[in-house]
Amino acid sequence: MLALSDGYSQHDADARLTRNHGLIASFSRALTANLRHQQTDDEFNQALDTSIAAIYRSSTA
Repeated sequence: MLALSDGYSQHDADARLTRNHGLIASFSRALTANLRHQQTDDEFNQALDTSIAAIYRSSTA
């Protein structure tokens, strides 16, 4: 089964994914929620890495 983050914050989308084992999720909006044009490259990469790590943890919980 596939689900979208559907406008949920990343925290809420991660929590919902954790509760639904075997679900594949698309987190485009939640994944990019903390990215800003004004960020330095390092800040941007760190924010993206943090989002990806949280989604991965939720997917494997």
